[in-house]
Amino acid sequence: MTGLRAGVKRSERLTSGPPASGSRYRVVGTLLGRTIQSSYQVTAFEPGRSFEGTMTSPMFGFSEQYRFEPQDRATRVSMTATAEPHGVFRFLAPVMTAGIRRQVRADHRRLRAILEHPAPRPASSPDR
Repeated sequence: MTGLRAGVKRSERLTSGPPASGSRYRVVGTLLGRTIQSSYQVTAFEPGRSFEGTMTSPMFGFSEQYRFEPQDRATRVSMTATAEPHGVFRFLAPVMTAGIRRQVRADHRRLRAILEHPAPRPASSPDR
């Protein structure tokens, strides 16, 4: 998550084994200038096809679904998400929604750039 998502500063996997439904993470990030500690759980995982997950934090709950579909010589990625502010943050719903939407769009632009223009691999040193 770190490096792909603008608001994510650190993430730690809490479960072992390959990614799967039930995999859990601890995530530290920022939203609207505040540091947020949250938990993320993969709720569905079909390698190469889709995944779904939920995040919970003191500020809001968040669910997302990603779908991957072959399209010509590329892959079409579609995402849907819902966020629900908790407690007093309900009153900030319009501001939080706009902030989350901005971060998700920035994340998708970053991911697209990484996928379409991967960083060159360092040249291997010749044997001496």
